[in-house]
Amino acid sequence: LNTCHLLLLLSRLQAKLVIRAAAKLAPSPVLNSVAAFLQEGLQTAANSNSAATAAAGSEATQAPQQQQALRRQLRQGHMALEAVVILLESVLPSLCDASIVTTAGLGEGLAALLQQLMAQRYREPLLVTLHARGLESFSKLIPLAPELLVPLLLASFECMAALQLEQSGQLPPPAKVTLQWKEDAMARLAMAKVMLNVAKEAPSAFLPHLEALVARIQQLWDAGQLREGE
Repeated sequence: LNTCHLLLLLSRLQAKLVIRAAAKLAPSPVLNSVAAFLQEGLQTAANSNSAATAAAGSEATQAPQQQQALRRQLRQGHMALEAVVILLESVLPSLCDASIVTTAGLGEGLAALLQQLMAQRYREPLLVTLHARGLESFSKLIPLAPELLVPLLLASFECMAALQLEQSGQLPPPAKVTLQWKEDAMARLAMAKVMLNVAKEAPSAFLPHLEALVARIQQLWDAGQLREGE
């Protein structure tokens, strides 16, 4: 098992190296391919999220065949979005290089990719976690396009809000923590970290908005809509 896992990691690493090299050699065709792959993957993930949302709370009354079909659809959505995220994490460090963006004129195309990703709203926890990774992968774009920072922050807040708290965030966890509670908490935390990791890449872009950001966080905290650590 350890050997198989190591081989899988090595193959992924090699694939990332190949993708990054291709992005440097032919950035525009690579960006077009990424856009097509992103659109298809997001559609599959959205379908899975819709199915999970529609079935929420009715698992006990579903026939075994319905439960199996839902699990299959969720797996498809997870796999599709994870593939998108791995591709973005592989290719964006090269495509977001300032010289390549300028020379190849990639600014609008990269912004369109991010806007498409920001428009997604998921309720299923693993999809939210993967979505957060996808948003984070664009952190190197923000120094080149600081006008995208505010929409990214707003999207992060809205994605967190999609995983609603059942009680005030200042209250301790329930006496009996369910798996759903844990998964939702981890997904919310992953989305909260998007802002932190983007700030590390683009601190100067944050400065003009820092006061408003702190005020918004304080507002959510006072309303009990944030937990400790978020």
